[in-house]
Amino acid sequence: MRGKLFIFHWNPPEADLLARDLRAANWRVDVECEDTMRARRRIKERPPDAVVISLARSPVYGLEIACALRASKMVNLPIVFLDAKDETIQTAKTRVPAAIFATSGELAEILDAHSKAGWG
Repeated sequence: MRGKLFIFHWNPPEADLLARDLRAANWRVDVECEDTMRARRRIKERPPDAVVISLARSPVYGLEIACALRASKMVNLPIVFLDAKDETIQTAKTRVPAAIFATSGELAEILDAHSKAGWG
């Protein structure tokens, strides 16, 4: 196994497809699509190696989760923002400066590179 990821995505079919592809690439993957509080609890209970947060839909809630993780004991947990629009990227860089940005198409490559490098 390459490591454990937690994906937060507002679109369940897209999240399932993403998780399936990552599992096929030997990642352990947990997914949450509805409840930000449940996501935070699950991440705290079983910390992953990185959290992938889709900003394609409802970017405000995605940023909220990232900021809550940064404010908690999960402050050093790598966060990968996925599929953000340019204006959202600028906001995210301000609020979560150490975040990693990727598109769905490049996610596996980005995760692989960062996990080999020790996440920074």
